[in-house]
Amino acid sequence: MANTETDIGVTAPAVIGQPRELEDRQATGRSRRDLMAPGHLYNPRTGTGIEWLPAKSDTGEPGKVRLWSRQWNGKSILLGEALHHTRGPWEYWYSLEFANSFPQVTHWWFGDAWTGHVHIWSPNAAGPDPESGAPMLMGWLRFGLTKAPDTPEMSDIPDGDGVAGVGTAALPWTVVLTSPPHVNTPLPPMAANLANVPLQLLLGEKVMELLAALVTKTQDEAALEGNAALDTEVVLTSLVRREDLQRAFPTHFGSWLLDRLPDLTPREALCRVQGLESVVVAQTSNHR
Repeated sequence: MANTETDIGVTAPAVIGQPRELEDRQATGRSRRDLMAPGHLYNPRTGTGIEWLPAKSDTGEPGKVRLWSRQWNGKSILLGEALHHTRGPWEYWYSLEFANSFPQVTHWWFGDAWTGHVHIWSPNAAGPDPESGAPMLMGWLRFGLTKAPDTPEMSDIPDGDGVAGVGTAALPWTVVLTSPPHVNTPLPPMAANLANVPLQLLLGEKVMELLAALVTKTQDEAALEGNAALDTEVVLTSLVRREDLQRAFPTHFGSWLLDRLPDLTPREALCRVQGLESVVVAQTSNHR
């Protein structure tokens, strides 16, 4: 059974639901509107993102960037245009220069602007990682509030506290117990965009917090007397507030790594999932 004492909170590098008018704290007495915008490299298929144009060396003109979003009717709309002085796309995104180019944007999204409920169950299986052979924990995660109806496939899900009845909407997560641990979580159905690095980091963070709480519970002799399952249910959003960009994409490694991108810091991952290469990497490849 699920833990009835589990708190449900909203957690993210930035917390926001939909664009809404906010009270202007300045002395104007007017209201302003939050502006969400895509922070990824322009995607011609969706018509969203930041179009990066290089400087013109022959005239000395600086480069330009254009911010494109999509209206509710599906048509692209130009939200803004600005100049830049970066040498390439990697430098532009790695330095988070887009926040300076478009200061009117209050919340950024990357790949997908996903917000929803997430239920994470404690690990209910363990075994060796097929690739490294290191110990690996496995558990289940569900996106959304509604439990899917039981189906014959439910027999394929191992028994465990809080797992029975999760339905086919439950997807597996794994943590390989290396140093540091490698975390692999699923992405929401219909929103499985690897460019959504903020959501991947949040899901990994919540899984690791659950494991830490499980260790604490195991060490607490009083807690061992109870049978309440340890799981967590939260509301997560992949939207990142402008003032939280540095914290959402640190330039250093943390205490755990994304299994999909184990050799990249979050800031590097932001660039690499978009197919960008640093100037150093590009020059090294050209000289081989």
